[in-house]
Amino acid sequence: MSVITLLKDFTFAGEQGDLVQTDWVSFPAGIENAQLVVIVKNRLGASALDLALQASWDTDAAETIPASLLTTGAPGTTIMDITSGLGPLVRFWLLASSMSDSQVTLSVYLTPKKN
Repeated sequence: MSVITLLKDFTFAGEQGDLVQTDWVSFPAGIENAQLVVIVKNRLGASALDLALQASWDTDAAETIPASLLTTGAPGTTIMDITSGLGPLVRFWLLASSMSDSQVTLSVYLTPKKN
């Protein structure tokens, strides 16, 4: 299975409560498992973001995949296995969660895994 790049060297800069969502991208039909990799390259001060993967069947309704919920910390790599909740469309969202302005640079990859 090929890797789906959701974000590559993306810099989020915003105030508390600012939200950014990627565009919807196709996820392979019939695949129920995936590996989500979030690489925080750097951050300004104590910046923090709440992150999650969402799935949809028609883009009218988005379901947050609980196994993907994460709050960024110091630079580093986080790898999470997703075993349920995936649909034919996925997107990633980022929410500024710290009490001050946030600036975080990160990359996010999703790898479908055969059941």
